[in-house]
Amino acid sequence: MDLLDGGATLGARLLERGLVRAAQGPERRAVLLDANAVLATAIDLGDPTDIHPANKQGVGERLARAFGVKLYGQPGSANGPMVKSAAVQGDGVVVDVDGVEGVLVAYGAAGPIGFEACTDGGCRWTEARISGTQVVLPAAADARKIRYCWGDAPTCTLYDGKSGLPAVPFEMEVRR
Repeated sequence: MDLLDGGATLGARLLERGLVRAAQGPERRAVLLDANAVLATAIDLGDPTDIHPANKQGVGERLARAFGVKLYGQPGSANGPMVKSAAVQGDGVVVDVDGVEGVLVAYGAAGPIGFEACTDGGCRWTEARISGTQVVLPAAADARKIRYCWGDAPTCTLYDGKSGLPAVPFEMEVRR
């Protein structure tokens, strides 16, 4: 596959083909399995049309924080909010989130934006509410997977209220 055909940049071609989001699941799992690995999301720092964020300082600060916590024992969360599990409870799905120092908060709306409930027929946007370090999706009991900030250049509003770090985008199977 020639990603550089037609004079397009590599980042733009990857975004077009949806390969950036598809790689995030394995990256997140690899970080969880490696005691010396960290993951710093830049989902809120970049330009929607460029895979490389212009705000290199913000990325560097997040990486320095992550390594300080993970390798040198500094207090705090290394990676920020990361999904732990998603399970059906009643008519909805409860998403448990790790790596939260305070409580989860949503900026710019009453609740977090960017959650999708996916069934065999496709994915749909779904309402989400914050409850401490959990996110409740009240009308998603039929979902087989839950996704957050999965599209290209998504609107992501879920953050750790204390550290200010954004939640890491994810796709997660729903337990029944």
